[in-house]
Amino acid sequence: MGVRPTPCLPWCRPCSRPRSGFQFSLRSRAAAVMLSGLATLPAWASSMGSPDAAPVPALAACDAGPVTVLRAQAPALKATTDALQPVWLDDRRLRWPALTLGAGQVLRFHHSAEGALDVVDGRLAGSDLSGALELAKDAPDAEVAAQGAYLGAGLDFTIDPAIDRRALHRGQTLITVEDDQGRVLRWSPAQTARALDVLHAAAEDERALGVSLTPAGASFKLWAPTADRVELCLHDGPDSAARARLPMTRDELTGIWSAARTGVRSGAYYRYLVEVFVPASAGSATW
Repeated sequence: MGVRPTPCLPWCRPCSRPRSGFQFSLRSRAAAVMLSGLATLPAWASSMGSPDAAPVPALAACDAGPVTVLRAQAPALKATTDALQPVWLDDRRLRWPALTLGAGQVLRFHHSAEGALDVVDGRLAGSDLSGALELAKDAPDAEVAAQGAYLGAGLDFTIDPAIDRRALHRGQTLITVEDDQGRVLRWSPAQTARALDVLHAAAEDERALGVSLTPAGASFKLWAPTADRVELCLHDGPDSAARARLPMTRDELTGIWSAARTGVRSGAYYRYLVEVFVPASAGSATW
């Protein structure tokens, strides 16, 4: 079908389940729109019309470079203060390896859907939602303990189950160590792969990721649980400008985005336009 080999994406663990084809060149630590590599549809698909195509100016984003930065991360946060990042062991339990807390110190999370977090006068600012993480009272179950054994010693914390954890992993989230006056002593993003696997476990039952074709047209499904928006771009050929730009719909339970299109043209190409916050490491990274 001409889909490119699947590398790992910003929102998934190292290729643990089937994904649609992408190729990203990422040079940002900020919210970004990322454009997938082109993939071709089989030659037997029918002619593509464009009754619901986006206006021509809106199509330009489909033909832009691989990354467009929407909001640069605050300069104060560009260098994380920790080499060892906290890791979500499941959707509620977080471990920060090698962490110790002094008297009066607490762990908190801060989330901004727009990627607007910043450190101002020693305090975390710009959050839509903040809250305490409590020291875990119980040991993890055997499976979680085994999966997290590689992290070594540290402190385990739990989050209030009333928090919308799916939304927490979209946009920007930082874990902070704060003193009893609310001053930030350390901060770090957290690794979220295991939390995403638990929160979107229903996606394991989906067998139609990618493109499903019929003589009438095509349906498209992409697993992108941390994306804020996903759109589908349709092209006549690998070097052709976009003919249509269509919104995709998110399923909250699975994290899968979907769209359908009738009358897809023989030999047409498609790519995904993905808006997502990317806490990338310094320098460049390729996805």
